[in-house]
Amino acid sequence: MRTRKNNRINFILTIIFLFNLLIILKLFNLQITNGKFFAEASNNQHSIYQKITPERGEIFLEEDDDKNKLYPVGINYKLALIYSNPKIIVNIKKTANDLTKILKPLWLEELKENMNKKDDDIVQKIEDEFIQKKHDELQKKLENKDDPYEILAKKIPNKQLKQIINLRNRGIGYIEKNYRYYPENRMLSHIIGFVGYDKDKQKGQYGIEGYFDNLLRGKQGSAFLEKDAFGYLIPNRKSKIIKAKNGSDIVLTINLPIQFKVCEELKKAVEKHKADKGMVIVMNPDTGAIIAMCSIPDYDPNFYYKEKDLSIFNNPVIFDQYEPGSVFKAITMSAGIDTGKVSPNTVYDDKGCVKIGVNKICNSDLKAHHKQTMTNVLEKSLNTGAIFVSNKIGREEFKKYVENFGFGESTGIELGPESIGDIRSLNKKKEIYGATASFGQGISVTPLQMANAFSAIANGGKLMKPYIVKKTIDSNGVEQKTAPKEIRKVISNKTSVLVSGMLASVVKNGHGKKANVEGYYVAGKTGTAQVPKKEGGGYEKDKSIGSFVGFAPVDSPCFVMLVRIDNPKDVLWAESSAAPLFGKIAKFILNYYQIEPEY
Repeated sequence: MRTRKNNRINFILTIIFLFNLLIILKLFNLQITNGKFFAEASNNQHSIYQKITPERGEIFLEEDDDKNKLYPVGINYKLALIYSNPKIIVNIKKTANDLTKILKPLWLEELKENMNKKDDDIVQKIEDEFIQKKHDELQKKLENKDDPYEILAKKIPNKQLKQIINLRNRGIGYIEKNYRYYPENRMLSHIIGFVGYDKDKQKGQYGIEGYFDNLLRGKQGSAFLEKDAFGYLIPNRKSKIIKAKNGSDIVLTINLPIQFKVCEELKKAVEKHKADKGMVIVMNPDTGAIIAMCSIPDYDPNFYYKEKDLSIFNNPVIFDQYEPGSVFKAITMSAGIDTGKVSPNTVYDDKGCVKIGVNKICNSDLKAHHKQTMTNVLEKSLNTGAIFVSNKIGREEFKKYVENFGFGESTGIELGPESIGDIRSLNKKKEIYGATASFGQGISVTPLQMANAFSAIANGGKLMKPYIVKKTIDSNGVEQKTAPKEIRKVISNKTSVLVSGMLASVVKNGHGKKANVEGYYVAGKTGTAQVPKKEGGGYEKDKSIGSFVGFAPVDSPCFVMLVRIDNPKDVLWAESSAAPLFGKIAKFILNYYQIEPEY
């Protein structure tokens, strides 16, 4: 009996011991093993951490009549996301009808963007069907009682948002979000780029938005605050707020009226010639500042996500590499005159063709012009004359000048991504490579490189660094201006004057006549370049690139302009495609700057 009683006591003591041991282990687990976790969980119930998003910097142009006024071309725009909680919607049908009435103008706008011109009756029928479809979709979302959060509409402007708020419907809510808006739509697309998304975060892509993404984005802030037992925020020494730093604003060098004219005339020319593409760049030869830059085809950065071919986002003025053709003869002639190997009046005997090894190179007109000066070489765009000059200079010296003019290297403009061209053929020993390079074949350049090289001819021989950002303005209003930068001296002042005069003769007497502006001395050079085959070597038979590069007035140029028309279908030579377009835009610019006629 005593033994049984002792066993019962021992059993109870064992149970008590095990229970106490379990409590000790639990306390050890809570305080030691997972102490940090539970402390953080407790803190989270009594604290709040919030990221503070900075305002993205905006992009502007200066107003031409008042430099203190800024014209917005890339701005922040608040739009609303409209959502509902179907569980607390009282009258679904009325709510759907009310929202349809408010959203209808926006839906019709959306429809018109995707609809070609049709008869009025057909349009009305399509509109009615579209609105009914949108209404039904809206009502279906409102009927979904199982979902406490249904997105009804995105990117709703302030006007419609106010109307929705005035409905005073408890089941409808909204969230305001910052979006990027580009007022000029397509006109500046290749310059500005756009703000897209990377893992649900806004990210600048291409152009200014991409190149200066970090500067525009600013610096994120944060807030760590304590809460009392009732959830109210309480100030104490543990609270910490780091203010967000808003992004810097950027002011571009682009002149809006000139940019508008350039894009307008370029679009007309591309359509007229049924060309594959076209581009124009206008720059200040003395500073390197970009005045205008336009390319066709373009895109609308407000609707970048609609583009299927992503290559359209690349800026062809800095990204496209092409064989420049005869415009390059101006570079060859500059090198020849600067080395003293030739002068404008040096004469050579043009036999129409030149034999180089097993290769035969002829003038584009297949004619022999006999005794010709170096000025005649540019006027008539003689391939044999360009070869004559390059032979006089010598391969190594010629290569040095080509490099000094900025070919084969990045210009450093603040746009990216930028190609550097390809002049590696000048490293090859065969004579044919130096010969073809003299008239712009077998090497590749970018349009900006070509325009910048002509700027050196126009400004006294200085290669300037092209730039498109005039200044930045940080969140405190502190301005940082871009100073013009000379990269190097390429040719002498004397050479600059002589070659400029020769190029003026091209416009007056040669293939550049259609680029002329009555009353002004205009300098420039045409180029009709062949297009290399993508595979197998050689050139395309039915494709060409017409270009004209020039400046005015010759004695004191206020601009350098490159015009390029790719594969025009109705004309063969650049003198009939690129040169006339240059003339139209040049006339506008000279009038715009109020340059007095010279004769």
